[in-house]
Amino acid sequence: MKTLDAIAKALNTSTARLVSLAEHSTVKTRKTDFVHAQILRDSGINLEKINVANFEALKIFRATAKGGEVVNSMKLHENCDCHELCYCLKGSIEIRIKDEVYQINTNDVILFNGCFNHEYTAVTKTEYFVIHFSKDTTFIEALLKSNGT
Repeated sequence: MKTLDAIAKALNTSTARLVSLAEHSTVKTRKTDFVHAQILRDSGINLEKINVANFEALKIFRATAKGGEVVNSMKLHENCDCHELCYCLKGSIEIRIKDEVYQINTNDVILFNGCFNHEYTAVTKTEYFVIHFSKDTTFIEALLKSNGT
């Protein structure tokens, strides 16, 4: 119990909630939706290719970008209070967050407040995941409890 209490404290949740999450046996699946490049460009997003999986408070984007392509997707963050995680699968990306630039390369990950003004620039041909998820971690429990796949 001491170990569970310590883990729960580190995750900023209660031991009961932690045990409750472990009891869920629900599995959720989604098909990704391919978004055509022209639709992206019309939205101001200049990418070679993107697929999206939507779990309401959790959105997963798999993007492919040519070197030099810039993405400023702040329109996706209107009325949003989310974290954003970017995992570079292949290549190199510069991410401008506020006024600082961070470069991540193959197998690097960055996590930041998705509401900060930010943009992605592919340094080389790049493939990466971007994950938007709610700052309220109880959404995971709600997602696992909901019906359907």
